[in-house]
Amino acid sequence: MDREDLRIKYDQARLARAKAEQKMIETRLAADKAELAFSEADKKSRAAFERWRKIEVET
Repeated sequence: MDREDLRIKYDQARLARAKAEQKMIETRLAADKAELAFSEADKKSRAAFERWRKIEVET
């Protein structure tokens, strides 16, 4: 291997690392979005339950 081949291998490894890091960040973002969606759904579910319970208590 000459110097140019080593440089190409190095650049390919750096590119692979950057792509893996980007995928990791995208995965974290997707997880955060899913957690937020779950939290919002949980709030709505709890609010609906409280409204239902209030109606049940009144009747």
